[in-house]
Amino acid sequence: MSKQEDPRSIELADLNYVMSSQAGRNVLYRFLRYSGLDVDNFNKDTHIHAKNAGRREVGLFMRDELKYACYNKYMLMMKENEDG
Repeated sequence: MSKQEDPRSIELADLNYVMSSQAGRNVLYRFLRYSGLDVDNFNKDTHIHAKNAGRREVGLFMRDELKYACYNKYMLMMKENEDG
């Protein structure tokens, strides 16, 4: 890392690099799906609910990072994985 490169710029560049390949997009899409972003996380069992909420929080973070780093590639990933 050069003195001019800050850690945040490197993180964003790394995400952009991973999202540049279909394989990278496939893996990250799978992780996002696993996080439960699109499902109701509520459960009467407080332990299960807490686990689901934590999983979803990580998914929200990942989604926001991907959108910020490479919005067009994020949208491509979503299009590639549309149902039907």
